[in-house]
Amino acid sequence: MPVIQTVNWIMRACELCYRIKPLYHYTNIPIDAYFKDYCKHYNLKTDINCAWVSYRSGRNINDDNKYEFVYDHHFHKECQKTPGLKIIERLHHNSDEESFVSSRNKFDLDYIEAVQTNLDETETRLKQEDALLICAIPAGVHIATYGYDEKGFFTIETRPDLPYIVHKPSIRSFC
Repeated sequence: MPVIQTVNWIMRACELCYRIKPLYHYTNIPIDAYFKDYCKHYNLKTDINCAWVSYRSGRNINDDNKYEFVYDHHFHKECQKTPGLKIIERLHHNSDEESFVSSRNKFDLDYIEAVQTNLDETETRLKQEDALLICAIPAGVHIATYGYDEKGFFTIETRPDLPYIVHKPSIRSFC
């Protein structure tokens, strides 16, 4: 079973790890299903007035993306108390919602408090296991995903203005 490692380098992350594109490779679950199941797991009110919320927030909220909006609002409040990647690990291991149960059956999710203290072990695990490393990078401005393939270590970039996959000889060159 693949191992997805989440690492919180700054004690706080503000992005739903399941939203990272590479996880679709393991699950084939649409990203929106995770937002909907997150809301169901926390019993969040999703019968919002989309037009009013759009007006007040300045965002275009509709029935298709309201779950993401409700998740986003709740998740960022939770991040004030608990590291975001730790929240995701708890959901992965404990939620009874369909997308999380399905993911649990397809991959493991381990939370590592501070991988930078043992980069050698992390690199070895990435080389030997079908694994991805998902981390919050400094100042919490971005979530990064790392892996290893026949070309070496790589990062999968989710920001549209950068190349999707970049290879490097070591994850140290990304840190």
